[in-house]
Amino acid sequence: MIEIPLAIILGIIIGFFTGLIPGIHVNTICAILLSLVVSSSSISPELIIAFIASLAITHTFFDVLPGLFLGIPGDNTFALLPGHEMVKKGYGSLAIKLSAVGSISGLGIGLIIFYLLSKENAMILDSSIKPYLFYILFSVSVILIFSEKNRINALLVFMASGLLGILVSATPIIYPREAPINSMLPALTGLFALSGLIWSLFTLENSGDKNDHKDKEINYSEIPGPSIRGGLAGFIVGVLPGLGGANAATFLLLIENWLGKKTNRNRENRSYLITTSSLNTTEAMISIITLYLISKPRSGASIAIGSVLNNTIEENHVQIIITAMIVSGIVSAALIWKIGPIIAKRIHLYDYGALNWSLIVFLSILIGLLSGLGGLTVLCCAFSIGILPFVLDVRKGQLMGFFLLPVLIYYSGEGRVIYDTLLLTQRHSAILSFPSSNYIFISIFISIIFGFLSYKYFLKNKISIKKHQYFASKLIYTIPVIGIIFLLYHLL
Repeated sequence: MIEIPLAIILGIIIGFFTGLIPGIHVNTICAILLSLVVSSSSISPELIIAFIASLAITHTFFDVLPGLFLGIPGDNTFALLPGHEMVKKGYGSLAIKLSAVGSISGLGIGLIIFYLLSKENAMILDSSIKPYLFYILFSVSVILIFSEKNRINALLVFMASGLLGILVSATPIIYPREAPINSMLPALTGLFALSGLIWSLFTLENSGDKNDHKDKEINYSEIPGPSIRGGLAGFIVGVLPGLGGANAATFLLLIENWLGKKTNRNRENRSYLITTSSLNTTEAMISIITLYLISKPRSGASIAIGSVLNNTIEENHVQIIITAMIVSGIVSAALIWKIGPIIAKRIHLYDYGALNWSLIVFLSILIGLLSGLGGLTVLCCAFSIGILPFVLDVRKGQLMGFFLLPVLIYYSGEGRVIYDTLLLTQRHSAILSFPSSNYIFISIFISIIFGFLSYKYFLKNKISIKKHQYFASKLIYTIPVIGIIFLLYHLL
């Protein structure tokens, strides 16, 4: 009775920091946690699932802050642009509160959907959709590509990330003995986190305190419509395989733009911020609950929970998950409502460039220690593709081809023929050998130490913005070269 509330509190604390620190995602924490659980049998499964559920929901409340006030580059159709516009006009505090309202609304909508949709009906719905999944996902992919201004570039990014997804699942360069957190961790880190961190350094600006802190009350009559749209979109994304929040956000942006023609730009911005926040939280919830409803994981958090429970989730486990989500949602909403504006006023005081470098060092060393040279190879190759949306001026959501293309091939029914034609076979072992929990803790500790030292170094030497940009530009060119060298080493 005491341990589970403590696990929920710990999930809230960790989720708070993963939301605030760019480059650190829930999937990263879950992957590391899964390794610790496999290597140690002393941790109760109930504590793990309470922690993960709390972490996943809390993260969705706070991950909007770096994008709003630090300018972390993200998907151009996500909440960043409308949120940035509000911040520049001096309504940063209002943006935070609208995001909090959207997230708590999304949690409520997710709960309503869960209680209205029984397990039997969910299984019927899943089996009814399954024969048409290929056509649904193919149509979504085509619409996402054709909604871009640079369609050829969008197709290139989508196919490149999709090919990476295929190759990563069949890669022979990360051996079981070297892979406590298989090839997904370096692939996703390079594709999304590392590319975003380095590009944000390359485009770093001395923006100062952009928030003038104007007071403006929330018009609560504007909340229901955007919240419901975001919640329903989050449910769809949480159920369908291969789709992500960035994909759904693209469609929602088109909808909000169309609805915005009947209103004004400011209301459209507010509406979209609520919609995407609701989408994020509902998706995080539903993607975990699908493990119970249709016995299929739809996120890194649900995969971790499924692994801990051996893919057998009982009603008492669901009660723990739902309780953890409700408690963490309420606490997170109260926290961000109270301290969000305070963080907004102080966040510009931190050295953003030094923070980015420390995260780059932390992630690189951690992956090197946990996944070996093969992991660093995947990291560099994934970065080479993850940087393309910024260079080619397309939405970062096109990188979801990493998940979508393999899923499309699977549901096409011609997967075996396609893989045989490409001369690809599944190389990795079904059972990975995990190192001891002591080794994992030591790896994390070493990575944190080096990350902290790098932060202190850049802070002490007061590196100018131009130097940050110069070093970042060199990395944009050198990391792909290093990846090619590593890859040739493995191939030869």
